[in-house]
Amino acid sequence: MALGLRAALDPWLGARVPYITFFGAIIVAAWYGGAGPALVAALVAWFAAQLLFVERRGQFPLAGTAALIEAVAYTLSSLLIAGLGGAMQSARRRTEESEQRFRAFMQNSPNGVFLKDEAGRYLFMNRAGESLTGRKDWLGRTDEELLPAHVAAEIRAHDRAVLDADAPRLYDLAMQASQGGRTLRSVKFPLRDEAGRRYVGSITTDVTDQRAAE
Repeated sequence: MALGLRAALDPWLGARVPYITFFGAIIVAAWYGGAGPALVAALVAWFAAQLLFVERRGQFPLAGTAALIEAVAYTLSSLLIAGLGGAMQSARRRTEESEQRFRAFMQNSPNGVFLKDEAGRYLFMNRAGESLTGRKDWLGRTDEELLPAHVAAEIRAHDRAVLDADAPRLYDLAMQASQGGRTLRSVKFPLRDEAGRRYVGSITTDVTDQRAAE
């Protein structure tokens, strides 16, 4: 695409700025593939520019101070892009690996783990949470859509209280199930992202046996 764009601009640009569109291709290669693919893209782009857009086209006119300076500047620019792109890709990979570890940890927690946005839509629920709610079709849905009306109303009241107080709260919730009543104990806490959007996190434990013993 970069080569085609430079060819389309050739009637207006001529031999000037022969590499102008190729830097974008090098950046894309660095972003998606890292330093190695970026350097390959830079090398291919240099050969293409020398053959097609630098005067005395079809040759490799490296003689002369101007051509040497141009080649050095292009090489340094490409190396900088490749280095930065490789560093960003490595950082992104580490972030993704960390997120995967965290999600695996949350998924295997024996307690129900929930995350909802300020409007009450579920963004995350682990397997224990799915077992507690009896639902797997939770993504983007609210308590009103997933649970009996009186239970959903109580949960939403708890969520709003946590957001209004901007502090963690502890709640017990009585739920009816086919095997009898259950008591769920939840630690709820407010969260806020970098953009200032608010969320409610919850860690929920089934304390039915404990309450019965008490």
